[in-house]
Order: sequence, then structure tokens, then C-alpha cells
Amino acid sequence: MSFEMSEQTGELFAALAAAQKVMEVARKDAANPFFKSKYADLAEIIRVSKAINQFDLAVSQFPVGESELLTILGHKSGQWLKASYSMKPVKNDPQGIGSCISYARRYALQAILGIPAEDDDGNAASSNAPEKPQKPVINYAAAGLPEKEINAIKESILKAGMTAQDCVAKFGFWPPANKEQWLQVQKFTKERT
Repeated sequence: MSFEMSEQTGELFAALAAAQKVMEVARKDAANPFFKSKYADLAEIIRVSKAINQFDLAVSQFPVGESELLTILGHKSGQWLKASYSMKPVKNDPQGIGSCISYARRYALQAILGIPAEDDDGNAASSNAPEKPQKPVINYAAAGLPEKEINAIKESILKAGMTAQDCVAKFGFWPPANKEQWLQVQKFTKERT
């Protein structure tokens, strides 16, 4: 896995923050019969992601080599973020590779745009055993606040008795992707405690 960005990203992150304010939560309309669960499929993630276009953002994804997916988020200013994600299909046949690419595209698109949705179908691309859910990764560099201040805000969220799902329901995102979102959460939790 790798991540790169242009030297300047201020306009890109401002546009992304604006897009996230209007972006819907991805609906879990697809069914995984094996685990008797629902998840937001690739078509739903793409539908939700179209909100970025009105803020002069675009995203492109494509497979590279045999086992890597490249996702690029660009802004009309020329600023960009680029992330690659390695993947390994369970079965090395067209169906297994296609499933793996779709799975990687869903997660990479959700991650780079901050689209909230839980996916219960990760096993389709990796294994038949469910994995423990991972905690959201906080990008301290993009947050625009010192790590100590972010940790204090996270603590205030816990003191307010809020979960990640509560934050998504209240704010439309979790974790916050930038300084404005962190301060929005901080203000709300101060009012509750």
C-alpha cells in the first residue's frame, strides 16, 4: 500500500470538505447470502461519490499489474491524492480477480472520499472467515490539528457516550477528515458534557 499527494493540497481538501457536507451515507442495499448481511455495493458507492463533481473534484481507479489498484483523487487546481492498494484474490480465475477488484474499488473509494458505510462482505475478496472490524485510521496530517488536540477531542467523544455510528448519524462522517470537521465534533461534544 502506498500514498502520495501533490505539494499543495489546500484547495483539494477544502473542496473535499465541502463535498462531504452534502454527500449521502451509502445505503446497504446489496445482500451477502453467505453471511446473511447487507453492504453498500460498488454502484451505491459510485452513486454517493458523484457529489464530489460539483466541487470540481474527480476520481479515477484502475488496476495496475497483477495485484494492485490505483485510486487518484484530483481537483481542478491540479492538486491530487494518489493511493495504491495491493490485493490477492482467493481464487486466481476471472471471477475471483473481478470480485477482488470490485471489493478493492469500493473500499478505496470510500476511504479516499470519506464515505461512511460499513461493508459486511469483505470475505468475498479475502477468505470465507469474517475478520474483526478495524478501528478507523486517523490522518493526523490532513486533520490540520496537533495530535494531542485530536486525542482530546476523541476523549470528549467517549465522555459524551458517542460511538462511531453516532458520529456518522449526527455529522455524516467518521472519522473527521479535516480541521473543520474535528472542530465541529469538538463543539458538539463540549455542548453535551
